[in-house]
Amino acid sequence: MVILKKIRAATLMETLTAVLIVVVVFSIASASLQNIYGAEVKNNDDLFRNRLKELAYLAKNNKLSYPFLEDTTAWNIYLEKNEDEIKLTAQWKKGRSTITQIWQNNDKI
Repeated sequence: MVILKKIRAATLMETLTAVLIVVVVFSIASASLQNIYGAEVKNNDDLFRNRLKELAYLAKNNKLSYPFLEDTTAWNIYLEKNEDEIKLTAQWKKGRSTITQIWQNNDKI
């Protein structure tokens, strides 16, 4: 028969300290991940960029009437067409940011 050795049990304070360390580390990691992913979602402008590409395609294929103005919640988009070029200007309402794209009539979009 095997004689079992007695293992000294951890005290209540040691257990609480270990749990506290795990909780603090988990909280810091969770807050960091939330900050990183929150900023990523806030700065995601894929839908806006896709809309600009869609408008550029429509302009290149003469599916829009000029001058074209689209007013969204965050952006003012303006398209104008000259004889040899198409100019798209998007201005952010909340700041001074402006996007300008110019295509020649023979350029591919």
